[in-house]
Amino acid sequence: MRESLDPPGSQQRSSSVQRTNSRAPPRKKACQNCTTAKTRCDLQRPTCLRCHTRGITCHYSVPPPDMDHQHRDSRSNGPLDYSSHAVSAERSSITDTFPTSPAACAFPSSSSSPSLFSDSNTGSSGLFYRHEEIEASPYPPNPELPSQTPSTEESHHVILAPANLSFLDMELVSSIDSSRIRNRWLDQILASADQKPKHISPLAVNYISRVFKTYPKMMLHPGGLPPIIHPMQAEGSEIPVPLANCLSLVRMWENRARGSDGITTQTIKWEMERLFREHSTYRQTDLLAAFQAYLIYAIMLFFSSSPPGKSLIDRTIMISLQEFASHISQTGLVCSAELSHTRPRWESWIIASAKRRTLYTMYILDNVFCTLNQIPCHLAQELAMLSAPESKALWEARDRELWEREYDVLLAAWKGGSLRIGELWASEERSTPGQQERIQRWLEGVDEYGMMYFSFSVMIHGI
Repeated sequence: MRESLDPPGSQQRSSSVQRTNSRAPPRKKACQNCTTAKTRCDLQRPTCLRCHTRGITCHYSVPPPDMDHQHRDSRSNGPLDYSSHAVSAERSSITDTFPTSPAACAFPSSSSSPSLFSDSNTGSSGLFYRHEEIEASPYPPNPELPSQTPSTEESHHVILAPANLSFLDMELVSSIDSSRIRNRWLDQILASADQKPKHISPLAVNYISRVFKTYPKMMLHPGGLPPIIHPMQAEGSEIPVPLANCLSLVRMWENRARGSDGITTQTIKWEMERLFREHSTYRQTDLLAAFQAYLIYAIMLFFSSSPPGKSLIDRTIMISLQEFASHISQTGLVCSAELSHTRPRWESWIIASAKRRTLYTMYILDNVFCTLNQIPCHLAQELAMLSAPESKALWEARDRELWEREYDVLLAAWKGGSLRIGELWASEERSTPGQQERIQRWLEGVDEYGMMYFSFSVMIHGI
């Protein structure tokens, strides 16, 4: 009789596997909304990411697993999973996709992560993740890893957002001198004769500090986004990787354990370094998302409760923000249709208006930074001809038909062109009845962001 070559215990393991395979399939774990939509659920409790993004109530028909059972499994199978302490809303099932090494846990990589949404026809990848496939990492990103961003040639795949939005052809034009933005920090040191000094009062600094502190915290609430990020940027089943990482890191920052400030701060700074290092390879929509994420991180660190005299951001971060803004302006801040006073494509307008809001916010943050560090401030004359923040009806429109109807109303009401940022600044013309009427008409339709910008302008330039 031939002697068995199977290792000891293999027969018992084989029979065990057979018994396991013969068990009844597990009960449905996805939430009811994802089940109805036939979409993969990330199983996050109490609210999955899909429901969180849409601001709807998340219901599970299956009760949560026994925590003691989970702890027993973690003790027997390896180190504990600390990703739950980051309170991430962008992770998939940990049991399915949790990586096994810190290197594999680095922030999403287009070259290594299978979660990137790829075009099955072309094989190319865009900087987008499916909501249900984004996983928060318990480890800090590894700065020694190779570039995690696809090259320009690899980034041409365009993800269709809800309502058949296509960000393929952005009809944007560059209407300002981007070098003025890039060299703004230098102008503050070597002042020129044409600069107009600007004084930021303590009241204005305190006001902006209170407002900007709320921007990261807005991302903690279901469907919450700061007013510089257009809702359609994070709508649907895909979300740009920079914003996905930002959602995770904001939750990690706001829910950090006592004594973990150091590692949390370093993780955020690693991500900021990665974004800046790779931003020149991003296509337009991803570049905007990276700029917005970088600005949110800067706001979080700047307004943190750090010890006196130990600010978590320095001049280098502000200069990097200006470099981001310069690159953003080169790709266009205005729709070509806006210049001809006609209705642009909704997609182009979404990107252009979000760019302008993010740019204005960066300038205001720079004003506060300079004021607190005794650095001279001057008027941003390079922005004077850009449009003032859009109306609430336009910004909050959720479908193309509604947005086009509201934009037609705007064109009819502003036949001479919409209000410009420079019209809110101190000048002889601003005191005329006609100019005051334009400002009042604009105020009647603005949202919270527009009202914030007006209030800040009044504190600097007066009524």
